[in-house]
Amino acid sequence: MKYIIIFCLFFAISLPLQAQLSDDFSDGDFTNNPVWSGDVAEFQISGANELQSNGPVATATLSLSTPNSLIDNTTWEFWLKLDFSPSGSNAVKIYLVSNQADLEADLNGYYIGIGESGSADGIDLYRQNGNSSTKIIEGSTAILSASSNNQARIKVTRDGAGNWTLEADATGGNTYAQEGTVLDNTFTSTNFFGVSCSHTSTRNTLFF
Repeated sequence: MKYIIIFCLFFAISLPLQAQLSDDFSDGDFTNNPVWSGDVAEFQISGANELQSNGPVATATLSLSTPNSLIDNTTWEFWLKLDFSPSGSNAVKIYLVSNQADLEADLNGYYIGIGESGSADGIDLYRQNGNSSTKIIEGSTAILSASSNNQARIKVTRDGAGNWTLEADATGGNTYAQEGTVLDNTFTSTNFFGVSCSHTSTRNTLFF
């Protein structure tokens, strides 16, 4: 049995034939079907039906999560746009797995991280244990490095044995290239899926 999660930022976790969590925000809402919780006042739906950050004009971190229990034989797929060059100060984490709804608290899980110091802005997979994160797949360096309109479609799969595969299309399309694989069974259950955006005062509305 295979499960898929499709998350469109526009997000979707999609699980063919059997179960799925999916949201393309075409209803202009992220408080129902499914219900997203967290910093709800600091996000909005764009005119193109994309989830968009709407944080304060200050350095801040904002996050949203939604319940999800899918992890074995599961595919997570999502599109995102960062209208700036990612950095250590302006970065996004897509939590595929989390045992906590609050993605800014200590938690156990796995996330896709984009945004590092210097020019190494790859699409990477991390394991988080409490407040400590370990990179377990390092994607192509500087796959997202333009000053604006960085788009990517990302697909992550995990089988029942804990084998993870990370793929991405840095144009935002559907032509995936493999970024890496890893066997990691540190955490084998999940309660939530979500997104966390860290921004400076000038990037507060530029995460899609």
